[in-house]
Amino acid sequence: MTISNNCVTLILDIMKCDELLKKLKKAGWREIRQKGSHKIMRKENSLETIILPYHRGKEVPSGTASRILRQAGLK
Repeated sequence: MTISNNCVTLILDIMKCDELLKKLKKAGWREIRQKGSHKIMRKENSLETIILPYHRGKEVPSGTASRILRQAGLK
């Protein structure tokens, strides 16, 4: 989605939890455990973890999605 106001253009990364999870898995991240509605993911041979708030069918806030993609090295 692109929002434009005079000279300011803002591009939002809006995606559902399932879509974000699919992108992470495709990049080699695996779910190691889950606590409540948060999936804890780790890449093989790495100690870095990503915590993904997972509410099936709901959209992830754009800032959260952006942060997770940046952590995963996908952005």
